[in-house]
Amino acid sequence: MSSSEVIDWDEAMQQCGEDEEFLRELLADLRSETDTQMAKIEETIRNPTDSPFIQIMRASHVIKGAASNLMCAQLRHSAMNLESAASAAANDSNGVSNP
Repeated sequence: MSSSEVIDWDEAMQQCGEDEEFLRELLADLRSETDTQMAKIEETIRNPTDSPFIQIMRASHVIKGAASNLMCAQLRHSAMNLESAASAAANDSNGVSNP
């Protein structure tokens, strides 16, 4: 997979038993789930609660997992970075030091 590919299509097809229709359905589900989680993140930023970083961390974790399952490395990497940053911020706001 080159750094410019959004999805490792060959690997994703293998994961789906070479069923392209099924893969496309899963990718549509990924998009829907990503949209849902991004809306949660946006709402948290607009209207923070007592634990906004935890909510952002959870939403980005969901995106990371879904992207990983479908061989979407760029999305997985971005979600992982956001999850890590939110986790660090949550720990900092709670007075917990990061290793």
